[in-house]
Amino acid sequence: MSSPTDKPLARAQAHLASARYAEAAGAFRAVLHIDPREFQAHFGLADALVARGQRAEAIEGLIQAAEACGQQDDHAAALTLYGKALSIDPGRLELHLDVAIAEAALGRDEAAQARLENLAEIYMQAGRTDEAAEVFRFIASWEEEEVEEELEELATPATTTARHTAVPMQIPTSETVVIPTILI
Repeated sequence: MSSPTDKPLARAQAHLASARYAEAAGAFRAVLHIDPREFQAHFGLADALVARGQRAEAIEGLIQAAEACGQQDDHAAALTLYGKALSIDPGRLELHLDVAIAEAALGRDEAAQARLENLAEIYMQAGRTDEAAEVFRFIASWEEEEVEEELEELATPATTTARHTAVPMQIPTSETVVIPTILI
């Protein structure tokens, strides 16, 4: 059974492949009106906007989609969307904080902490000591929360609670998004 977005998505991708970027952007937006969770439409829209010189709009759209995913506890999708935004503009240092939060939500605590430590170092090297200090304080707050959670677990018996499950975003399995790191 085909999805209601299959044909419009194919049409949008054809426009993009033919360098008809304005038509592609409109078609990808139409797909997102049908299904805002259509992962490939977010990527395609970003590519079309970048090709039209609208990098800021492309990045903001990806960030908004990533934030919506994060609010629905779909942190894997959020991480991928933030990664795409970083691939468009690796200089957007604040996105590394968003990526780290998504990584931590996925249980990738070491990767998140390493990313934040790297971000703080970059701020330090750039003379932005206030931002570096804020990142270090953020890292410290995570460590404090972990200790508090461990103490709570030791103090209370295990209980089972029901969790709200969100509808996951459709993530293509044939693509891998690499989240760039900043090298200065």
